Amino acid sequence: MLKIDCHTHVAHAETGSDGKLIPPLRLAWQEGEWVVRDYLESSLKEGIDRIVVLDCGDITFAARATFGDYVIPVPMVNLDRDDPKDVDILFQKGAVGIKFMAPMASYGDERYWPFYDAVKSHGGLATFHTGFLGLEIYEPGGLHRWGHHVDITNMRPAAIDRVARVFPDLKIIIAHFGNPWWDEAFCVLRAHKNVYADFSGGSCLRRPLDCWAQLFAPNGKLDMSAIRKLCYGTDAMYCQQANDYSTVRSVNDFYEKFMELLAVPSEIQQMIYRENILGLTTF
Repeated sequence: MLKIDCHTHVAHAETGSDGKLIPPLRLAWQEGEWVVRDYLESSLKEGIDRIVVLDCGDITFAARATFGDYVIPVPMVNLDRDDPKDVDILFQKGAVGIKFMAPMASYGDERYWPFYDAVKSHGGLATFHTGFLGLEIYEPGGLHRWGHHVDITNMRPAAIDRVARVFPDLKIIIAHFGNPWWDEAFCVLRAHKNVYADFSGGSCLRRPLDCWAQLFAPNGKLDMSAIRKLCYGTDAMYCQQANDYSTVRSVNDFYEKFMELLAVPSEIQQMIYRENILGLTTF
């Protein structure tokens, strides 16, 4: 079954002699032995026919320009530095959604509502990074020059609950399933018709499958209202010469075991692997 990866990155930075990444970020793709056609064929062999790119605007749109419809552009916005008008500009450039992460206040804080309203006005998707965020990259002086130290409690899934209550028509993805607040993420996913979630990132994969079974199939009964709103996502790097698909393969192995353990019907698998994200990114 061909899949659409709802959570990917295509940005690259050089590594210094001290092992640290050196800004600025750029599109990972460079001319080399492979041409774009070679890369796209390699992706199809791995079962991936489209990807949602969640990097900063210039890199995301550069990927779209290079790889065409293979790339679904959902560029990142800084809630504390950017302006809601920047959201309008990104949609005018071709974005179908916006990624939010690392806010200085809770996602549910009213100061951020104009951003969400802007996304909703375009019929777009709001992807929220939830839970733990890796060290250094988003800290002051890091690759993204965020300007403040991250407080992961501002990105709890519970904050998305307030967003979904205020904006019930805003299309939302809880990225990384709230790591480590799994139960919160499940409650918000199950309660709000406009909220979806993904298992992207390594933390979800490292949890015992039985833990996911207890959430999605308590006492052996599959919770259809929740599981039907999952989206396949990896958090993998794409669009590189001789692309390394090891992360994609690990995630695929997890999903296959998850689907088998919970006996997920084929029509629900189709929704998870591609139909849900297509609906969320199509106006």
